[in-house]
Amino acid sequence: MQWFNFEIGIYNAYIPMILLLLVPKIISMILKKDISRALARPDINGHEKTIYNTWLGTFYFVLLISIFIPLVYTDYFTLGLVLSSIALVMNIYGNYTYQSTKNDKLINTGIYKFSRNPGYFSTTIYFLGVSLMANSLFLFVLTIMFFVLYQITAKYEERMCKGIYKNEFITYKKK
Repeated sequence: MQWFNFEIGIYNAYIPMILLLLVPKIISMILKKDISRALARPDINGHEKTIYNTWLGTFYFVLLISIFIPLVYTDYFTLGLVLSSIALVMNIYGNYTYQSTKNDKLINTGIYKFSRNPGYFSTTIYFLGVSLMANSLFLFVLTIMFFVLYQITAKYEERMCKGIYKNEFITYKKK
C-alpha cells in the first residue's frame, strides 16, 4: 500500500463514497420519511463534544480526501470491492430498518438484532474496502481513526438511548 498517491481524476475513491452518501437519501425518498431523528445529538460535556466532533470531522475528511485518491487495480482491489459491497448492503439494510421504524420506537429488528450501530459499523467496513481499492495506507489509517472514535462516540449515543428508552434499551443491549 502507498501512503500518498494524490491526484484528481475521474476514477477516484469519491465514486464509492457518493454511493454511501446517497443511501439514506434514496431510502428516505422511497419511504417518504424525514430522517431528522438521525441528526439528534447526545447530551455531552466539553471533552465528549471534542471527541464527537473529531469523529464527525474524520468522517467528512475521509469523504473530502477521497476526491484526490485514485482507485488502483492491485491485489487488494478485489478484496476491497467485496468488503465495500457487503458493507453497502449492510448499510442499505440498516438505513431501511432505521427509517421504517416509527420515531418513538427503539430499533431492535432487522440488522439491529445483531448490531446496535450497524450504520457506523458498515461505514467503517466500507471505508476499509475503499482504502483497499485505492491501495491507500493514508485512507486506511483514517479508517482506523474513524473506527476508534466511533467506538467512543457510540457510548454517548447509547447513553442517550438509555435515557429515552430506559429498561427497554437495557434489555436490548443485553441481547
